Amino acid sequence: FNQVSFWVCSVIIKTQKLEDRVQTVTNIIKVAEHLRNMFNFQTLNSIVSALNNSLIRKLVATFQRVPVGSLMTLNSLTEDMTKKEKYKEILLGCRGPVIPFIGYFQTDLVYVELIDDKVGDMINFNKRLLAFKRIGDILQGQVNQYKFKQITRLHHYCT
Repeated sequence: FNQVSFWVCSVIIKTQKLEDRVQTVTNIIKVAEHLRNMFNFQTLNSIVSALNNSLIRKLVATFQRVPVGSLMTLNSLTEDMTKKEKYKEILLGCRGPVIPFIGYFQTDLVYVELIDDKVGDMINFNKRLLAFKRIGDILQGQVNQYKFKQITRLHHYCT
């Protein structure tokens, strides 16, 4: 998460010409939109966080020149990723492979762990059931796999 966010911030900040920076931000928003369509919420959240980083948002001249449609897309993606209930609703509607934003699940599992292990002298099965459901939600998106065609030049470049 942090590596992707840092990379996005770095790419934007290192782009010196205003026109090029506007194009870079616009392209990153397009990438984020594709990630949303592919249900890759982990990387999507990294990019959305980077684009809403306070240092990046100080580039006012850049964001003033980003096309309105791209800014609307960014606002929609930001809302999807920052409102937990909306994100959960989207996640439930996903069909196909899903890479969930694991941070929400970690938070839920931490709260489940804080619940007492026992009710009286009996095992608290409600606690176990809650944990089971949250882990099941994560695994639900792992049933199907992505089917990508290998691009040889890109594969060699990355390895």
